[in-house]
Amino acid sequence: VVLQHGFCRNHRFWTGWVPYLARRHRVLRPDLPGCGDSGHLSAVGLDLTTLADLLGDTLAATTDRPVHYVGESLGGILGVVLAATRPELVASLSLVSTPLWVDPMVGTTQALGEASWSDAIRRYGMHDWWLASRTRMRHTSGTERPSDAWMAEQVRDVAVDTAVALVAIIESADVRALAAEVRVPVTVLVPEGSKYANRASQRGYYDAFPTHTVRTVAGANHEMYLENVDVVAPMVAGFMDEVDGRC
Repeated sequence: VVLQHGFCRNHRFWTGWVPYLARRHRVLRPDLPGCGDSGHLSAVGLDLTTLADLLGDTLAATTDRPVHYVGESLGGILGVVLAATRPELVASLSLVSTPLWVDPMVGTTQALGEASWSDAIRRYGMHDWWLASRTRMRHTSGTERPSDAWMAEQVRDVAVDTAVALVAIIESADVRALAAEVRVPVTVLVPEGSKYANRASQRGYYDAFPTHTVRTVAGANHEMYLENVDVVAPMVAGFMDEVDGRC
């Protein structure tokens, strides 16, 4: 099983998933360039295809069999690219809080009143931007959840140039056409409370996958992979069992 994090996150965001999946699977949690333990590797010059190829080459060098791929947000978008363009690497695809295309309003929301999302990150740095953006997402003032501070610490050391490069990838991402080329089983877990990956915002685009299920997780927000682990991880584990032919 490969658990791929999203924008500027790292493998630690998946820690709660390991007990559910490691019972039957070897679990790999790669860090994207410049994130987590990959150090200050610059993502400048990378586009979505190149980033997916880099991840694909890592998987090909790490395991000799197709993987159950679980991706969150940008990690899920990368999974669609991999499953469509390098199908030999992917046995199944689980998309968690993953849009197939990114509405321009996402960048506007994340800009926090600056000219652009990238400008906001340049002004605040990743730690302070993260905290401010989470407050903005919940339409509250000065209100933080316990997980906010932990997440902000996790992204603190992501270099601004890396974050800005990943923002450019996200803002131009559109894998709706590639979805139709995916031939492996797909499950899509949609957080009811996400602005970016709910059923309405995606307008039926998930139906492009030839073989798929879509499940809405009631009461969950975009970060349900972290905050609703006990609900979401068993769903994905059950899906993998079905793919593997287990009862």
